[in-house]
Amino acid sequence: MASVIKSIAFKNFYNFYGDFENNTFTFSEGLNIINADNGMGKSKMYNGFLWIIKDMVYDSDLREPDGVVHSAIKIASEKAKNTDEVVDFGVRLVFEDDRKEYTITKSIKLTKDYASEIGWKVSLPRTDVLELDLLTHNSAIVYDLARQEEIIKVRLLSATMQPYSLLQGEAIDNIVDLTDSSNLASTVEALTDLSELKIIEKTCKTLYSGADKDLSTKQKACAQNKKGFDDAQAEKANILKQIKGSEESIELYKKELQQATEEADKYKGILANTEKRVEYREKLIALRTQLGKKEKELESLLSSINDNLFAKNPLPWLLYGTEGYVDAFIEKRGKYTEAMLAKKVLANPEALLASILPEGSPDDASLSKMLDECRCFVCNRPFTKDDEHYKHVEMLRNRSLKKPTTDDAKFKAFFGDIQKAVSPYMTVDTIFASIANSIKTQKAIENEIKTIHEQINTTLTEFKNYGGSENEDSGISDENILSAYDKALNAINLNQGYLTSATNQVIKLKEDLKACDKKLSEYGGAAVPQSYRDLKEIIEDAQIAFDRTKQRIYDEVIATLEKKSNEFYQKLTAGNNVDGGKLSFSKTSYDSIQLKVYNEAGGELTGASEGFQRMKKIAVLMAIISSKFGGGKFEYPFIADAPFSAFGKNFINNFFDTVPTVFKQCIIMIKDLYDVNSPQRISEDGQEILEKMKNGELPGTFYVLTVPEVGDPVNMITNIHSYKK
Repeated sequence: MASVIKSIAFKNFYNFYGDFENNTFTFSEGLNIINADNGMGKSKMYNGFLWIIKDMVYDSDLREPDGVVHSAIKIASEKAKNTDEVVDFGVRLVFEDDRKEYTITKSIKLTKDYASEIGWKVSLPRTDVLELDLLTHNSAIVYDLARQEEIIKVRLLSATMQPYSLLQGEAIDNIVDLTDSSNLASTVEALTDLSELKIIEKTCKTLYSGADKDLSTKQKACAQNKKGFDDAQAEKANILKQIKGSEESIELYKKELQQATEEADKYKGILANTEKRVEYREKLIALRTQLGKKEKELESLLSSINDNLFAKNPLPWLLYGTEGYVDAFIEKRGKYTEAMLAKKVLANPEALLASILPEGSPDDASLSKMLDECRCFVCNRPFTKDDEHYKHVEMLRNRSLKKPTTDDAKFKAFFGDIQKAVSPYMTVDTIFASIANSIKTQKAIENEIKTIHEQINTTLTEFKNYGGSENEDSGISDENILSAYDKALNAINLNQGYLTSATNQVIKLKEDLKACDKKLSEYGGAAVPQSYRDLKEIIEDAQIAFDRTKQRIYDEVIATLEKKSNEFYQKLTAGNNVDGGKLSFSKTSYDSIQLKVYNEAGGELTGASEGFQRMKKIAVLMAIISSKFGGGKFEYPFIADAPFSAFGKNFINNFFDTVPTVFKQCIIMIKDLYDVNSPQRISEDGQEILEKMKNGELPGTFYVLTVPEVGDPVNMITNIHSYKK
């Protein structure tokens, strides 16, 4: 059974606005990349896979998985909810399994409900499954719920494989915990079927106990010396009780020894990384100081917004949108003046005409002289004092000397003051530039704060990885670490001694048990049928054989695991200047698998960057999976969202080169190949991968997600750009 996802499509799902046809990703075997920056839809897309496979989504607000119905309002597209009274949203996934193709559609309907507190009525989720025979092309709708469940939870991706196929962020840390040797052993057993041998071994133990009981019953029935037999049987019961008690003590000592060993390894690594802790602690302090300054800068900028609404310099933002009002005022003032002039003309035409002198008219001095000589200098005609001509010249002379009335002065002053007051606002359009500049500055500061937060998180992870403490600025003091390390070493020696003593005690008791069985056999005598003894011996031999087989297979698995893990580890860490070391697996005295890393000189490497730690885990996971499938490829899709937060350039490139050799199909949602300055939003490394795909060197697909810059989040949508289908 091997499944390959052919496509996934979304309808009004988060920022994927519109119908399925507008939001479809088609995939192939090999490497399928969805490249996008933060907030552009990677995690939303991963939630689509979660809904189909596990009927849940990851709620980024709650920071935990949540039911689809409970998160329905958040899942539905904001733009769809803003424009429609009824919103259908869902996910559609198509996959192939052997000769069948299955189309799975899961959807929910929202209906506007103004009486509800949440504003919407949420329908029950609906699941539709269509089965298509790829040979006959016959199709059928699958109505049976159990059959639908089998298609999704077995054929698409089995429940046991889900933890190894669905990875989000740091989920790899939870799959293979290399600090817990018992967890590593459990992971190996789960993926290599060693657990089945343990079941057989347990069954043999039960059968042996039954055969021994039957033999003892028959021996007692045939015994001539009843008292001697009863005493021997009581002695055997006491020995078995002691063995059981010693074995329980052994399990306790193993547990204590494991805990002490892991504590010692942890503190040993911490002590080895003191310089690194100091380096990252100082970096954390610097970043947090920088963050504080930027947050104060943002707070100051946001506080200034209220001041800018009323500030006179350059202009108050409240005037935004009043462009053209000053020009309109000047135009209306001109029309008003013309209207007032027209009214004066109608009321006293002669006065207006008399006040308008032609070019070259006499000035005030000439008019006064004309009155003194009673002669018009213009037409050279005489006139007598006090006649109509004399009075006309006198009126002209007095007009220029006439001062404006109080009303006229006030009227002109009124318009003059208004014009002076509005003159600065002739540049009201500059307000937009001022607002835009503030928004630009705010976004720039917020982006810087976001970047600093990411740097702090990465640095803090590295700090903790090297033994730092998140709750203490100075971390754990080296003296305390050394004391804890010595305490763990003492606990190792103490429990190892207890374990050795208890183990030797069990060996001795088992020898006593054989002697006691011999007594019981003698008391039973020849009357006991040989078949009873033969059955017990056969089961005992089988028990020993299965135990040896288990140990042999376990040793072979560990050897294979070590070999494959190192092969993958070397490929994943190739090109790095830092020595990643060699991985070494060994079985512990407490029945677990211990992983250590050694350098070329044979010295143990303790502590490493988070990237190396993650690559170590991925190498082990790849080795386990390839061992499980006999060196073949993992037959289920590998789906990961942002798994490279702690990886460098070489790690990422090496991962993309290596992962297709283990997984038949990979669907990776990643931001590390995104470049905002590139026209295609693809980094140089991403372009190299894309070229390999286009040239046929690397099978797969390549998508880029973008979100247009819009002020209103309601209208935010994710755009899909396909560069290789």
